[in-house]
Amino acid sequence: MASYDYTWKVMMLGDANSDKTSLTIRYISGFFLEDLKLTIGVDFYSKTTNYDGKKIKLQIWDFGGEERFRFLLHQYCKGANAAFFLYNITIRNSLASLPDWTHIIREHAGDIPIMLIGTNVDLIEKRAVTREEGIEVAKKYNLSSFIELSAKTGQNVEKAFDVITELLFDRYRPQAVSNVTSYPKYKPIRPSIRKSAKFDSSNNLRKKASFDMKTFLKMLFNWIVEKIREILDRIRFYFNPE
Repeated sequence: MASYDYTWKVMMLGDANSDKTSLTIRYISGFFLEDLKLTIGVDFYSKTTNYDGKKIKLQIWDFGGEERFRFLLHQYCKGANAAFFLYNITIRNSLASLPDWTHIIREHAGDIPIMLIGTNVDLIEKRAVTREEGIEVAKKYNLSSFIELSAKTGQNVEKAFDVITELLFDRYRPQAVSNVTSYPKYKPIRPSIRKSAKFDSSNNLRKKASFDMKTFLKMLFNWIVEKIREILDRIRFYFNPE
């Protein structure tokens, strides 16, 4: 018997200066950590919560914000149920990549809820993007919700995850089905083939799937290499701090 009523995959997206990892760790642990290392590729977190009497597991995928990791996104976002897009309210151009991120998400994960989040609201004196501008951008790109928060003070952190949980609960709760104790967690996107499809079409699909797997393995190898380099850098710094 499943230990969770729902398991949902949530993508954490945004540029490198948007405090994605700080927000994730604040939500998971309740602590704020400064001077965090840059996310290489993707980091994975999870937290169990309760909503409306249901036990829910959120799988949070913290995706590296640097443009060099962008080519990995279309693979990792498959099967995602929702996404956060974070921007730094103290940096004017931190919303510039929003159209690219949302396009990739909707192309490979479908029409899932995307929530726009303005971070660093504790630095109000350095604000470069107004709240009204954030709301307008959310409307322009048809995003599901908008909020401003601070990972440092904890302001609105829980609220942001409560909102996305509510959106997901409303979206995935069983409709007109009785005696349902759990709901499918999430399903990867698979190509559909009509019964009348010819053998050649099926063969082409298999070739395409094989090509996609090779591409994914290559990207995974590059990500592992980056992780190893990061570990080696930390070891060198430990033994040679100067």
